[in-house]
Amino acid sequence: MISDNDRLLLKVFHDYYVRNLSQNAIAERHRISRKKVQRLLDRGREENLVEVKIRFPSRMHGELESALEDRFNLLEAIVCDAEEDESVNRAMMIRNASDMAADYLLRVLATNMTVSITWSDHVARMLEEAALKIASLREKPRNIRFVLTLGAMLGSDPDIQTLDAARRLSGTVNGSLSVMMAPGLAATRNARQAFLSDPQIAETVDLAKHADVAFFGIGSMDGDSRQIPILRKLIPDMIDTLSDLGAVGDINGYFFNAAGVQVRSELDTRMMGLTIADIKKMPLSVGIATGRRKFGAIRAILAGGVLKVLVTDAENARRLLES
Repeated sequence: MISDNDRLLLKVFHDYYVRNLSQNAIAERHRISRKKVQRLLDRGREENLVEVKIRFPSRMHGELESALEDRFNLLEAIVCDAEEDESVNRAMMIRNASDMAADYLLRVLATNMTVSITWSDHVARMLEEAALKIASLREKPRNIRFVLTLGAMLGSDPDIQTLDAARRLSGTVNGSLSVMMAPGLAATRNARQAFLSDPQIAETVDLAKHADVAFFGIGSMDGDSRQIPILRKLIPDMIDTLSDLGAVGDINGYFFNAAGVQVRSELDTRMMGLTIADIKKMPLSVGIATGRRKFGAIRAILAGGVLKVLVTDAENARRLLES
């Protein structure tokens, strides 16, 4: 697998020589210092990478990534290999995407940062990988604040995995973890307002909204979403209602249509978390989604301009560019 340093080197070269961006613009785009941009350019020249076309290694989908960035106005696209038989190799694809997302997290992570995370298989695995990788670093960022962007959802396995992984990672960086002490779905509109009036919960929500970087999973309406089985238990008719309203997927518990616009429903008055509008305002929002069933949801969330960075697989990347 291509290392994140090599991936970053090639992206910097592409930005500098193909996109004709300044070193300052490249530094801002990839959340690194201008000095690091210069060091990467110097290293690339020493390795004879300057040609008419950047020589992306075969295992790095550099051309796909660059095309996605240009097509959907992304700061960065990160593409992992697709698996031919998803029924057998689904776990492998999740691991590959989450591993690459962990590399990205460690690249942008800096002392005193705030990182928002949501309940998600991909995010949980990303945090686990990041905790393993950061333990071997000679110089670690410190005082990182991790904060959950959504209340608890029935204590399902992804919730537990995300929470445990976030605690391990925050401990490694002398950080802290803030959890929204409320259910992800309040019983009523009034219950939601009561929760939000609590000073501790209000502080957590504000912290999540103003994070330096945030990571989200993306769910689809065909069953590949952790929200759907939960909603079927709590509000049996809600999934049919959302489908009738044109919902194609969800992010952080909120459902959106094919244009990436939040679908208005009863959920809006009861969900305890950041809305799609909140996510869109964040300076660095990262979405992680793999697999054929996620294509429609990924395409929609990109159409809505909600994310700044996308981590996905090569098959979805090609289909997005063909759509």
